[in-house]
Amino acid sequence: MPVIDCYGQLGPQPYPTQATTPDALDTQMTRFGVDMTFVASTEALRGSMNSGNAWLAEQIDGRARFRGYCVVNPLMLEASHEEMRKYLVKEQFVGAILHEGYVKRPLNSEPMRSLTKALLRYDRPFNLVVFVGCLCFVVLFISLALTDTRAYAPSMHTGESPSVKHTPFGSTQP
Repeated sequence: MPVIDCYGQLGPQPYPTQATTPDALDTQMTRFGVDMTFVASTEALRGSMNSGNAWLAEQIDGRARFRGYCVVNPLMLEASHEEMRKYLVKEQFVGAILHEGYVKRPLNSEPMRSLTKALLRYDRPFNLVVFVGCLCFVVLFISLALTDTRAYAPSMHTGESPSVKHTPFGSTQP
């Protein structure tokens, strides 16, 4: 079964890492047994969406181990639609990505709905990093809470404490 890393970034990073180019990331993928990585351009995410997406398309062209995400931004709605028209028709691109935290727009805002509807034309997924991360956290929290509850179930007392004497309702005697 192939191992696919569903999110990576190519380009300059705000933290120290060696995997900023396709060659460097390919070396890391080989080291850790990853067969394919879906990547976005850091320039498109944090700077120029247009030149970042163009740079990514050049970098992953002809590299079978890489697939790209087209970065979109609801603050640049028309440009985002143009970027999707340009890149999501290419086999090398697997979907669009939006970092909701960078643009600070509600998920139910009109520009976000417009981008989501536009993606339906290309039959590609929308990688909403914040939403998926929050959903995973909630599932993990509930799983851990349920595991913890099962561990203490044998020692839990149900009903009244054994040291409390039952008195009928309305009775004044202890």
